[in-house]
Amino acid sequence: MRTIIYCILICFLSYACVGNKEQQKEKSSIDIDTVSDDILQTEKIIKLDTKEFGINRFYLKADSLLKSLKNEKYSLELKSDTFNFKTDNPEIFSKGHGIFGLLYRDSSERVIRHYLFEPNTKKKLRIYLVEADYSKKEQLEQVIKNLEISMNDSINAFDSNYYTKWRLSPINDYIMTSDKKLYWLNLSYPYSNNEVLKFIECLKSNVDTTRFKGRIICLFGSDCKNKNVP
Repeated sequence: MRTIIYCILICFLSYACVGNKEQQKEKSSIDIDTVSDDILQTEKIIKLDTKEFGINRFYLKADSLLKSLKNEKYSLELKSDTFNFKTDNPEIFSKGHGIFGLLYRDSSERVIRHYLFEPNTKKKLRIYLVEADYSKKEQLEQVIKNLEISMNDSINAFDSNYYTKWRLSPINDYIMTSDKKLYWLNLSYPYSNNEVLKFIECLKSNVDTTRFKGRIICLFGSDCKNKNVP
């Protein structure tokens, strides 16, 4: 009798161990699946985040770049405003920011002007980044054609017979586009040409470069280019 009870006990314990192992295996499988789902979801978010432009992400990167190039004591502030050609007056909107005048036309659906600046210094460490959206590719391409004409415009210098190219602005400009969107980066004098190129890379790191391509670049002291634009 004692032998029978002993055998039954062994069988019961063996079954319990097998059941426990199966439960642990099932729980482990669920945990792995959950972790895998979390990883995939995170990867999707990261992938989306790197392809969709975010002004706050660009702002933080630009601020960090400014500190590394100029001085740790400098910090950028950000102001943004939006121009809608249906409701806003282009003369009022462009006051003090006239270099983007060619964008304030009815071919654009919306123009957002981001102004990054250091408020605590007399150095003009300012950066403009303008976004323009278009409903059709043809509208954007017409704007690019107008900008290409403008970048070769000349003005009379010092009331003499000498003419100098006005370009898109007297300083540094970079324009990149996708099919229906345009970004225009404009930087002031204190930035060297090499530093301007670093800010261009900062912009490019925040967009999908399989869709966006450089169209025009104007570096201080040289003519604008619309060929081999980074």
